[in-house]
Amino acid sequence: IALDKLLTCLENKEEVCLQGVSTKEKRDDRLIPPVDLSYLETLDSPYLLERDKKDMKNRILYFETSRGCPYQCQYCLSSLEKGLRFFSMGYLKQQLGLLLETDVKVIKLLDRSFNAKTEHALEILDFVFKHARPGVQLQFEINGDVLDQRIIDFINEEAPDGLLRFEIGIQSTYEPTNKVVRRYQNFERLCDVIKQLQQNHKIDFHLDLIAGLPLENLQRFSKSFDDVFRLYPKELQLGFLKLLRGTSLRNEANKYGYVYQQEAPYELIESYDLSKEDIEKIHLAEDMLQKYWNSGRMPITMNKVLRACASPFYFFLDLGEFYQANDFKFFGFQLDELFQYLNLYLKGRYEDELIEDYLRLSKVKPKKWWKPRIENEKETKHLLIDTYHLNKEDVFRYGIVEKLKEEYILVLYKNYQVTVEKYHI
Repeated sequence: IALDKLLTCLENKEEVCLQGVSTKEKRDDRLIPPVDLSYLETLDSPYLLERDKKDMKNRILYFETSRGCPYQCQYCLSSLEKGLRFFSMGYLKQQLGLLLETDVKVIKLLDRSFNAKTEHALEILDFVFKHARPGVQLQFEINGDVLDQRIIDFINEEAPDGLLRFEIGIQSTYEPTNKVVRRYQNFERLCDVIKQLQQNHKIDFHLDLIAGLPLENLQRFSKSFDDVFRLYPKELQLGFLKLLRGTSLRNEANKYGYVYQQEAPYELIESYDLSKEDIEKIHLAEDMLQKYWNSGRMPITMNKVLRACASPFYFFLDLGEFYQANDFKFFGFQLDELFQYLNLYLKGRYEDELIEDYLRLSKVKPKKWWKPRIENEKETKHLLIDTYHLNKEDVFRYGIVEKLKEEYILVLYKNYQVTVEKYHI
C-alpha cells in the first residue's frame, strides 16, 4: 500500500509527503502504519503459487495465522513491533484446507506465540486435527509456561500421533538473566506442561537455548543447558546470541562488554561473562549435541548414557575434547566412524546398544565396525531358523545376526524395510 502511494507520487511528479517515507532532504520518523490484514486476505494466496506446487513435498512451507508478538524479549526484532493481529478464521481455514490437500509434508507456523490467544489456537488445532492427512507435520512456536490447560487436554485427547511439533524458546533458566532480557517465564510450570504433553508421545519437542545472554557465564549456562536437556526433547537447539540492529541488547552492548561481528549475522564473539575460549567450548559441545542427539541416529545408546551422567553439557564438551585429542573427523565422516568414535569414548561399555542402534539405522545391510561376536554366523542362522521356524530364504538373503550380552539380535533388510527381532538360544 505504501509503495503504491509512493510510486503514484513519483509518477505524477507530486511532492512526497507520506507517513514513514523519507527523502534525502526530509526525514520522517513516524512509524509506518501496519497494513490491515483484511487487505492481505484479498490478494492471491502466497502459499499456493503455481511454480511451487510441483515441489511442495520437498519443501518446508511457512504459514502465518497472526502477526506481531505479545512479548518484549530484548534480543529479538519482534519486540520492536507493537500489538498482535490475527488473520480471519475463515481465511485461515480456507488456506489450510487447500494446503492439506497438497502433498506438503512440513508446515511451520510463523506465529511468534501460537497460544497467545487460546480460543484462536483451539480453533486452528481442531480444524487441523480433522483435516490433516497422514504424513504431514505442523510445527508451532509456543510459550509453554502459559499454555492453557484446555489446549493441553485437547491435544492429549484428540491429536493424531506424529502430527504436531512444538518449538519452545526457553533461552535460559537463570532468573536474573531472564529479568534483564524481559523473557519472563515460569520454568517449573513449563516443565509440568511438557511432561503432560510427553505422556502419550504424540508431540515432537524442539527446545531452544541462547548462549551469551547477560549475566550467564559458562558454568551458569551449563546449568541452563542441563535443566532443559533433562526434559529430553527430540531436538535441543543451542543458538548463539546475535546483536541485531535495533534491539535493546545491541543498544546496551557496552554495558555487558559485548564484542560481536560487525556484519550479519552479528554473532557474539565475547563478553564480560563469556571469553572467546568459553564460546569455543560451547560451540564444541553444540557440535557433539548435533551429531549425537539432535540427529536421532542412536536413541537407545544416548538415552541410556545421558540419563546416567551428572551433566549432559559437560558430557558433550568432554566428548568434543576427546575428538580433538584423537584427531577424529568433524566433517566428511562415514556413519560407521561416528559409532566407532563414541564406542572408543565410552570404552566399550555401551557397545551392545551402539550395535543395535547402528543395525536399526540402515535400510540395507551395513558394514560392521565392531569385532564379530559369532564364530559361525551361518550355523547360528540355521539354529535360529530351526528353533523359531523362521523363513530360511529371508534370514540368509536379507539378514544380519549378532550376539548381544543376553540374546541374539536378527535384523532383516528387505525392500528398504528394517525388521528387528531378538531371540534366546
